[in-house]
Amino acid sequence: MVAATATLVLLSEWLGLGVLPAKLISILVSFVVNFSLSHFVVFRKRTPPSAPLKVRDKVMQHDDNLTAKLPNFVTHLECAMTGERHEADQIHNLSRAGKPLLVRYDLAGVKKALTKDKLAARPADLWRYRELLPVRDPANIVSLG
Repeated sequence: MVAATATLVLLSEWLGLGVLPAKLISILVSFVVNFSLSHFVVFRKRTPPSAPLKVRDKVMQHDDNLTAKLPNFVTHLECAMTGERHEADQIHNLSRAGKPLLVRYDLAGVKKALTKDKLAARPADLWRYRELLPVRDPANIVSLG
């Protein structure tokens, strides 16, 4: 934008060209600047990393986290205002009071089953916390990784 405006002013005022030829030349200059930026900056060849990334290694080593049968510690859903309980295995929107439903967990079970070391050994993605997510059957897990 700055290059096109500067070119337009330079051509029309200093060189005495008319507005139409100056505008056409400024469009051409703008195209050349944008093309060169996109071609040499955005589309440049990237050098591959010399060593594989540790994150890639972890993802490949821990695919069993997505397929193994693991316990789920979600006990029920609860209305944020009234405390009314709802089944966790059914699809709900808001509560009858029009408030969001909060997820409730078996915290004693979570404490026994999950340790910081177990979580740290898993890949750094959403499914690291699989036991706390509302997916009970591993066949329903969707992952892009």
